[in-house]
Amino acid sequence: MLEAYLLLAAALFAVGLFGALSQQSVVMVMMGLELMVNAVIVAAAALWFHTSPERPDGQVLVLVAVTAMAVEMAMGFAVTTAIFRARDVDMVDMAADLADHRGSGDHGDHGQHGDHGDHGDHESHKHHGHHGDGGDR
Repeated sequence: MLEAYLLLAAALFAVGLFGALSQQSVVMVMMGLELMVNAVIVAAAALWFHTSPERPDGQVLVLVAVTAMAVEMAMGFAVTTAIFRARDVDMVDMAADLADHRGSGDHGDHGQHGDHGDHGDHESHKHHGHHGDGGDR
């Protein structure tokens, strides 16, 4: 029975690894990572139950790990959603470019947008272009 659970964990991990490495969307990469963590939890629970089935320590540890993973993924999705709403960036390479751009333009003002003066203007022009054609009615 242990072999079946370990095979399931290996299959989950393989699918998660493929999803994390092959996708461009940040949400899909995070879902792949979620599957990989679930595979590790399944393997750990199976091994713990196989070594000492009479003790509930393994199940308690799995519940704590699942709870921590749920909180971590909720925070990750919140950060991803905030980046997407602020910059309309959903692709992994675009998010990496965004991080490089923020690092090169930082002159010590810690995000107060006083270094170039055009951080907010670009976003406001883009949003006015969507709403400006029908706004006089």
